[in-house]
Amino acid sequence: MTDARRPEPLPSELEATIAEIFERRDREHMQPTIDAFLGLLAEHPGRPEVLYEVGGAYDTAGEEETAAGYYESALAAGLAGETLRKCLLQYGSTLRLLGRLEESVARARGIRRALS
Repeated sequence: MTDARRPEPLPSELEATIAEIFERRDREHMQPTIDAFLGLLAEHPGRPEVLYEVGGAYDTAGEEETAAGYYESALAAGLAGETLRKCLLQYGSTLRLLGRLEESVARARGIRRALS
């Protein structure tokens, strides 16, 4: 990745797999989705978009503490573009739910920097 504002394109096969996992998602029973994204992460270790999706699945399941770790890993791995913006929003909300308000505000400020 040469420019934080211009992420490397997601390979079409990976993008299709993520879409398939979302198509099968049941928000009332998130464990199969979590398992699918963890499997995808095993195939693509350190891929920021996949780390973000694992975090999102845990977040939807109400496992905010676990989600926060994956969001932080996705950010550290170089998440960029629109997915970065979405991650910062979700992570900020998760931090707020966890009572970590100052960190949540800091992430909100990060969104502004990411968009400018």
